[in-house]
Amino acid sequence: MILRGVAWLGLFVLVFLVTVLAALPAAWVWHYLPQQPSSPVRLEQLQGRWWQGQAEAFFERNYLGQVQWHLDWSQLWQGPAVAVDLVTQGPWLSGQGQLSATLSAAQGRLQQADVPITQLPTQLGFADLKVTGGLLIEQLLGRYQWQEQSFQLQGEALWRQASFAHSLLNDAQSVDMGAIKAIIRGQTDRISVDLKQHGNGPGCDLTLVFFTDGRYQLSGRIETATASMQLLFPQQRNGWAELNYQGRWGGLQRR
Repeated sequence: MILRGVAWLGLFVLVFLVTVLAALPAAWVWHYLPQQPSSPVRLEQLQGRWWQGQAEAFFERNYLGQVQWHLDWSQLWQGPAVAVDLVTQGPWLSGQGQLSATLSAAQGRLQQADVPITQLPTQLGFADLKVTGGLLIEQLLGRYQWQEQSFQLQGEALWRQASFAHSLLNDAQSVDMGAIKAIIRGQTDRISVDLKQHGNGPGCDLTLVFFTDGRYQLSGRIETATASMQLLFPQQRNGWAELNYQGRWGGLQRR
């Protein structure tokens, strides 16, 4: 009888502890986790439980969107690692992926995310330039090392139905660029995007670099085969125009 009573007591304590742990609010758990001041990504307004909830995501001071997560319980049995499935929705990031963390690093993988770029010229200071089309992220992988406090990013995206219009053109006539392939690379202080033609349209070989201190740099060359392109880029050589712009960007769209 005593052994049976002890067994029932132990089971009760176990169920009680599991219930308490499962009910812990996400905001409370996040508050007591070791924070990394140098990390460019942060979460605010956490809601729900630690294993399922939502939060507002920021990069530096810039709003990315809402992130929803759900713990992948199957990963708990594979060692000291935690993995959560993510769904993001916001002005600059909408898609799905997975975030995993170990004792040494955190890693995020984003799949099939749509990123609007219509406001990008304004952020770069080109108020008379308009771009259309959407940037489809096919794969984006980010990794943050706790000890070294270093951040790395790599991925690919496709700018579909790319086009732009400028006030210099008649009635802001748009120039069709077709499809452009984007190779994304990043490290702790910058994110670079290499743009190359990926179909029918003027050729391009451009690199756009965003620095976390607010600077940007656009360099490379673009083909000027049409009269519209020649009007926009009078300085050209052998049918190509050399581009080299520097400035400060306004940051991602804030909420």
